[in-house]
Amino acid sequence: MKKETNKKVTINDLANNIDTLAIMVAKGFDRVDAKIDKEIGEVKEKLGKVEKRLENVEESIATTNNNVLSLGDRTVPRFEFDKHLLRFSDLERRVKVK
Repeated sequence: MKKETNKKVTINDLANNIDTLAIMVAKGFDRVDAKIDKEIGEVKEKLGKVEKRLENVEESIATTNNNVLSLGDRTVPRFEFDKHLLRFSDLERRVKVK
């Protein structure tokens, strides 16, 4: 076996290696940042769609609410209907309608 020769490492070599390593790490972070930004954009887009649908649901609920509340203006309450039904039955009985 050959005996390995020890290579002397200078401060400049270390500095170059550190610079190279720093550049590699920075590029890695840039790729991760770009991926995260893309994912955040997709999430924001989906959230916008959900908010739009929620607004439509709220609008539909408000419309339904108004329709239900206005039913009282267009219909006879049950107690009044029953009261009149009793009166008509009483009148029919008195007049003897067959």
